[in-house]
Amino acid sequence: MASALITFAVICFVVVLMSLRRHARGKKGKPPHLKAGGIIDVEIFCGLLNRNDWHYVRKSVPKKDFKCFQRKRIRLALSMLERVKENTDMIIELAGLARLSSDPLCRKQADELIDRAIGLRLNLLRARFWLCAQWIFPIQMPSLPAFAMRYRQLWGSFTRFQDLY
Repeated sequence: MASALITFAVICFVVVLMSLRRHARGKKGKPPHLKAGGIIDVEIFCGLLNRNDWHYVRKSVPKKDFKCFQRKRIRLALSMLERVKENTDMIIELAGLARLSSDPLCRKQADELIDRAIGLRLNLLRARFWLCAQWIFPIQMPSLPAFAMRYRQLWGSFTRFQDLY
């Protein structure tokens, strides 16, 4: 019980530390790989967290190098999650503006977009938690298939919404 509590405290500390670093970096400007474009490639994200690759690398390189390499992959995945969060915020904001429309169909679709975006935001919190835990203890790579599916659905709904309005 005590070890679980200590592990949870360490994970919370790392999440807070990473949030503070992200906030400080936001004042200086975003890293170059987050400045260009707004769409992330879900396949690349899924490739970063591919279990088969994880097992192959774990068997192929020394333990110390594996942990270092895995933490780099997790940092990149976390920065991609930050881009997804920014995209989700943008969609929520635009859909909120679309809710002011007099067209009932537009308002309904805007509400659906907001619902999907909020669902994805909740999934992002879970994904960040698992990735931070993996950064601390790179023992086994988690699978995040629901994240990829939800992001694809949200982005598809958003592009259809843009085409209509």
